[in-house]
Amino acid sequence: MGGMTPAVTATSTIALTGAGGRLGWFLQQALGQAAYAVRPLDRQVHGDLTQTDFRPFLAGCSALIHAAFDHIPGKYRGGEGDDPIQFWDRNFQSTLRFLEQAREVGVQRVVLFSSRAIYGSHQQFDAPIDEGEPAQPDSHYGAIKGAIERLAPLYTDAKMQVTVLRPTGIYGGPMALNKWGPMVREAGKGRLPTTNKTATEVHGATVAQAAIMALTDPENRMAGQVFNLSEVKVTTAQILTWTRIDTAAMPPAKPMQGPELSSQRLQDLGLRLRGDSEIEQCARQLAQYLRQGNPT
Repeated sequence: MGGMTPAVTATSTIALTGAGGRLGWFLQQALGQAAYAVRPLDRQVHGDLTQTDFRPFLAGCSALIHAAFDHIPGKYRGGEGDDPIQFWDRNFQSTLRFLEQAREVGVQRVVLFSSRAIYGSHQQFDAPIDEGEPAQPDSHYGAIKGAIERLAPLYTDAKMQVTVLRPTGIYGGPMALNKWGPMVREAGKGRLPTTNKTATEVHGATVAQAAIMALTDPENRMAGQVFNLSEVKVTTAQILTWTRIDTAAMPPAKPMQGPELSSQRLQDLGLRLRGDSEIEQCARQLAQYLRQGNPT
C-alpha cells in the first residue's frame, strides 16, 4: 500500500448506493451542500445489489460511497432470514464487485460502512474500545461487516483509497425515516415499550461528515483504515422522557449488549461530535411533529 490518491474536489460526481435509506438521505444532503453531483443507486434508479456489472453506474465518478445493505426489513443481526447464502451474495460479493469495478473504471476514493456487530453481543468491556480490539462476530451480519473491513487495505494503493466507517445506531433525519417514530407514536397512545434498552447512537449528519472527510483529506490519513463512530449512549426511557412521555411504569434499563465504541481517532482528525443536547432536541422535534398529527 503506497502512494496518494488526490482529494475529491467540489463538483465531482459521487456514486452513492443506498440513497433511499436513512443514512443515504444524510449523505445526499451533505454531498449536495458540499457542491458534489450525486449519482444514486437505489431500487428506483440505476438498479440494485442483484446486478453484476456496476461499471456503467461508476464510470466518470471520482468516488463511491457504498451505503446499501440488503436485509430483511427491520433486521440487521438476523437479517439473513432463512437464506444466509443469498445474504452473503447480496452484501459481501456485491461489495467485492464494487471494489473491483471501481478500480477498473478509475474511481479514486471509496467509503464503506461496517458495524459494531463485528464485536458480537456477547463481549463486555469496562470502557469504550478503540479500533484495535479484535472482532468476535456472533451473527452473519457481523461476520459480513468484518470481512468487508478486511477488504479496505487490499484495495488501497496509489490509484484508489478505501476507508471504512463503523457507526453505531444512526438517528435523526426526516420524520418519514426517523427510527423512533413508531415507538414514540405508540407510547403517546399509552402503549409503552416492554423493554428499556441501552444503546449507542450517532447522528446521521456526523456520519456524512466523516464520509466527506475521507473523500477530501489531502494527506490520505484515512487510507485503508477502519474508524469507529459513536456519540452518545441512551436508554429507551431517556428518549421517551425527552418527548415528554411519562416513563415511570417502564422497567429499569437493561445493560447494553456489546461494547461502546470510542471515536477518538476521528476526533483527532478533526471530526466534531454531537452530544446529548442534539439527541434530546431530535426527540423533542419528533414528539412535536407527531402531536401535530403528521404521519411518521
